Formats: sequence, C-alpha cells, structure tokens
Amino acid sequence: MKIPDAGEGEIQPARLYAHTTYWRGAEKFRKRPMFSIWASQMLKWLVGRYGKTSVPFLRIGTEALVLARRREIRLTYLYREIAAEPTERTEVALPEGTVTEDSPEPVE
Repeated sequence: MKIPDAGEGEIQPARLYAHTTYWRGAEKFRKRPMFSIWASQMLKWLVGRYGKTSVPFLRIGTEALVLARRREIRLTYLYREIAAEPTERTEVALPEGTVTEDSPEPVE
C-alpha cells in the first residue's frame, strides 16, 4: 500500500494493488492461481465495504467520510479537490487495471 504525505487537513488517496507475476533474473513467473483469485476477491471485498466518492474508482473509509462531511479534511486526487459523496461526479479516467464492482471475474 502506498500512502502519500498529506498536508494538514487533507487526506491523500492510498493505493492498494497486488502483483500476480514476478521476475527472477531475466525470467518472468506467474504466482500461483490461488493468489490471483484471493487478490481479486480481496479487492472486490474492499470495493464493496468502503463508500463511493465523486470519483468512481476512489473509495472512502468511515472515519474519513465523517471528517469530510464536517469539512475538517479535504479529499484530493491529482491535486484537485473531490467530493466525499457521489452526488457531484468528478470525471476522471480510470487508471489501467482498476478493480470496480463491474470488473469481470478472473479467468484462470
């Protein structure tokens, strides 16, 4: 997980991802299929657990949502402020490989 430094009164997004391949010397290897399945299920579980923001691929935790509603913190993505709730949608392209509730099941 990556968590960028945030200024006072700001929460920066964190990024959670799983690598399903790795390099050993000059050869590339796939991790075991069960790892890929577990990683996919875990990412989808997180998508279902945390609330949506105005950016479709960013989720917000319960405590951060409360603070954002009270305007005690600012949520930003790429130096732009985003809304804590999906009422006012911010159009931002999805990063490649982003898991959403519409993502297909992994094919093994």
